[in-house]
Amino acid sequence: MVFNNDSVKSVLEKEIISAHINAGETEKIYKNQKNEILELAKQIHKKNYKRILFTACGASYSILFSGIYLLNTYSNLDAYIYQCPELLCQKPVKFSNDTFAIAASYSGKTEDTIDALDYLNMQNIPNMAIVKDPGGPIGGKAQGTLSYNSKSLYIAPLFQLYILLVELMRLRGECPQAKIILNDLERIPEIIANVNESCRENARELAEKYSNENLIYILGSGPLYGLAYQIALTTLTEYLKMDSSVINPVEFRHGPLEMVRKGRPTLAFLLGNDKSRIYGERTLNFCRKYGAKTFYWDVKAYNFSIHPDLSPFIIHTATQWYLLYCSILKGFDLDNYLYMHKVLYYER
Repeated sequence: MVFNNDSVKSVLEKEIISAHINAGETEKIYKNQKNEILELAKQIHKKNYKRILFTACGASYSILFSGIYLLNTYSNLDAYIYQCPELLCQKPVKFSNDTFAIAASYSGKTEDTIDALDYLNMQNIPNMAIVKDPGGPIGGKAQGTLSYNSKSLYIAPLFQLYILLVELMRLRGECPQAKIILNDLERIPEIIANVNESCRENARELAEKYSNENLIYILGSGPLYGLAYQIALTTLTEYLKMDSSVINPVEFRHGPLEMVRKGRPTLAFLLGNDKSRIYGERTLNFCRKYGAKTFYWDVKAYNFSIHPDLSPFIIHTATQWYLLYCSILKGFDLDNYLYMHKVLYYER
């Protein structure tokens, strides 16, 4: 299969593909919204909330996993994450006006997220939403918004979330590395641009080898678990119509290892350089030893010195090019859905 300029250019125009614009979008956020986000962190800090609650669905839910990771790693704040329907089913009694809730939605009109915001407002739980367009229904429900006005539906809101939470922890006197992380966030646009240029050949080779698998498990841990979730349950299942699931490699030896045979299953690893990397390496080595089909994206393949907690910004770019080349090989239109946005899921 020849990946000609026309075929690549056509896929770059699809809504889900943002690898080529993420550098510019993060640069715009840093220049135009940094002060707004820092001020928002200051206002949250002044309220002295006891808990942070994250709620969303789909790819937006995976973004908020990074928020949980940051707060649970560095902060004394209690942090929780719920899929929106899960929040509505449980209605945890611990959440009240001493909790600050952060919702997220790309479209700004996700029904489940609207229902969750209605519930938060009825319970007098202070909240905000991270959305593409604040003028939609979710912007009207949330008590405040951070908007990014871009099809960069993973990296742009992730970038906003990182600035917000790291600054909040800095104000609280937590996270001794906060200044280092904030300084490295300023370098993210340049780093993403460089990764975007250097990862394409490897992504093409992986697509040529692994675009026709019946099932691919995605493994990631630490700051990369949220991205692994997103790739498995959005990139592969939603857009490439492939069977997939996410596994945290720290759990692999406690059951999933029994499916390993010569030639199966196919597993894709996201390897960062945080302390959880060792579990990914151990699991990768085990799977190779006993014959499973494996491939990986490794942050160490890119010669950048960057804080380990920022690895999703690097790995996401490489996986986006894999998605692009797979879609060309499979002849899939990434804007074409079988069910989403086309059929009624249930009667309200």
